Amino acid sequence: MFEEDDDDEDEKKPRSLIAELLKLILFDIPTGLFATEVIKQGSIETGIMIMLGVPLIHLMGPNNSKSMRTMIQVMFTLWVLVILAGILYVWADSLAQGAADEGTWEGDAGSSQLIGSWVADDGSTTTYDSDGRLTHTPPFSDVEVTSWRIQCEWPQCTEQMTMQMIIEQEQYIITATAIYNNAVIGDVLFHEITSLQIDGSQEEITDGECIAGVRANRITSDSSWNDVVDSTDWPSFCDTIKGYTQGTFVWSATDLPAATSEGIDDLVRVQMDDGNSLNWAVLKVTITINGGTPMSCAADNSTACSYSYYQNSGGNDAEWETGEGIVISEGDAGDCDGTDNCNVGVTLVSDDVTIGNFVVTVS
Repeated sequence: MFEEDDDDEDEKKPRSLIAELLKLILFDIPTGLFATEVIKQGSIETGIMIMLGVPLIHLMGPNNSKSMRTMIQVMFTLWVLVILAGILYVWADSLAQGAADEGTWEGDAGSSQLIGSWVADDGSTTTYDSDGRLTHTPPFSDVEVTSWRIQCEWPQCTEQMTMQMIIEQEQYIITATAIYNNAVIGDVLFHEITSLQIDGSQEEITDGECIAGVRANRITSDSSWNDVVDSTDWPSFCDTIKGYTQGTFVWSATDLPAATSEGIDDLVRVQMDDGNSLNWAVLKVTITINGGTPMSCAADNSTACSYSYYQNSGGNDAEWETGEGIVISEGDAGDCDGTDNCNVGVTLVSDDVTIGNFVVTVS
């Protein structure tokens, strides 16, 4: 499915902290910050630690020669993003779903391949009209876009976006410029960001990560985006694609006999009916009970949330294969004690990509 990339893998360089920040502002904001989700769950301190603590460790590393002034400037930028994530998501969620951020675009003859509506992995849609209008629906979630313009000389485009955020009645303006390569293959538009610039700070990016959009008329179900990307040959400059999960998984989930108020109670059985093999070592299982706080489940029979797995005879013991499954237990908390029906939400993650998300009613 992939075309071979002639570049030496050793030439791939990890993004610096500044590059990560710029990419977050320009392209990851539509899907929401991870810290936002943490803060939404009520863990404000944890969200701040995620956004500030990890970059601080990098900044204070033994190989870093940046001045204290530079470090403070970067940390201030991070602080702004954290406050933005924690405060403005309520404002963002209140915007009408039919609204859009608007801009303009233009390009040479080859750029006509952009014309149409393209759906991203998060379900948002970017539309390039033949008259030069550019729209993104729903609006970018954490900022107000004051200007947005794209200029293309196919297959390369330069995108400039000015964004405004107001925090405690103070206005902050960010102007960012991105340069990226494009390719339209079948019904998929591929973007590879190669350069990001903000307020005079520029970073070159060579990590091979791409962003993909699927033609809107191909989206007919929840799995359509992934299915179309999976069945399309990728351009040589794309090593990975944001939001893509290799293969399509089909799960069956059933409730187990009524739980009791004592002992470790089995709640849900999850079986893989179709899909690629998964490495047990990188599997993460999380459950919620009646919409409560998410609980991470360990692969053991501990008194906390846990799961055990069953496998086919003669299969690979290191992998979760078709026809195999897990049994999830809530532990001794007694949150689902058989008194009333309870809804158990199950989330399966492999290599930091969500591969299953469903709710089972346990009676």
